[in-house]
Amino acid sequence: MRKIVWTIVILMILGLSFFMYEKETGKEPLATFTNISKADSMEEVAKAINMALKDGSDSNVTIKVSSKISEDELKRINYYIDTVQGNVKSLSTFSTAGRYRRVTFDTVRADSMYVYDAIVSGKEIPAEKETAKELYRKVESVLSNTVSASMSDYDKELALHDYLVNHCVYGESSDGDESEFTAYGALVNERAVCSGYAAAFHLLLSCEGIPVNFMVGEASSTDQNGVSSTQNHAWCQVQVSGVWYEVDPTWDDPVGEGQILSHQYFNVSDQILERNHSWEKKTGEKCSSMEANYFYRNGLYFSDYNNLTRQVGQELSAGNTVVEVAVNGLNMGENQLQGIFENTNVSHIMYSITGQDDYQILRVSTQ
Repeated sequence: MRKIVWTIVILMILGLSFFMYEKETGKEPLATFTNISKADSMEEVAKAINMALKDGSDSNVTIKVSSKISEDELKRINYYIDTVQGNVKSLSTFSTAGRYRRVTFDTVRADSMYVYDAIVSGKEIPAEKETAKELYRKVESVLSNTVSASMSDYDKELALHDYLVNHCVYGESSDGDESEFTAYGALVNERAVCSGYAAAFHLLLSCEGIPVNFMVGEASSTDQNGVSSTQNHAWCQVQVSGVWYEVDPTWDDPVGEGQILSHQYFNVSDQILERNHSWEKKTGEKCSSMEANYFYRNGLYFSDYNNLTRQVGQELSAGNTVVEVAVNGLNMGENQLQGIFENTNVSHIMYSITGQDDYQILRVSTQ
């Protein structure tokens, strides 16, 4: 019995010595691996970080990450997480254990969370959170100048969508601070990637009491050379009059075509969005309606060619320089579009067609 006791004591001493060695050499003890989240994919890494961010404070999150996930992939973590809650400022890899390595992520609570608490609950923003205070002032200004209490939720959503698309440019931060992933980047710096657009839209709608979800998945696109690619992507789901819709403000702000405002992805159904977006359906709401879609709601969805050309012609003749409509299954070749001239007094037009099948977007411009 005495021999067993001494064995236990020796093992405890050796364990403590190992822990102290790890601490002094800057390593973290492998013995705590069993208490850390294990992740075999970037999605699982993001899930663990999202759970930590919901606690509402800056913190370090340590995760047991599969060695199959590269360092370059881990550095793109902000493309995967819910940046409405916060973002990762930096990461460190401390040690390995078999097929896994221990990675610590330095997370920062999003400024938008402090702003939301301040606007909705009157909670004071901590003195040291200068960027949160700056974002607060910007959000206050945007809301006071863009929406009013008399507007419907749909009208507020549309106004805030259009403000964001018109004022934000897609791109990365020139300061290298990863603000492009945040609402601050989209609203204050007016430069963001998809996560920033979605986070800003989420914040603005939330402050107006409109139900909204931050969505993460993938989006596929084809460039001018016909080359297809798939990238991580973020967008929103919005509830209007008790019905949920998909909204992608980033894709309503086309890149490389000047400052264009589109409504192609404003309040669409899952059926429309999943033609070029993919996501885990259980993470969001089911969106099956097109009732509050921009084109459906405003009488700008056409399946008859005569009505289409009449509407576009009338708007151009009235002095509108840009007309955007949705069409269902119509041939939009040059010969067919030539008919628009018969109903206008303009000398030339430019046009573009996006989408497919029963939801094509025709954009006609005299600029």
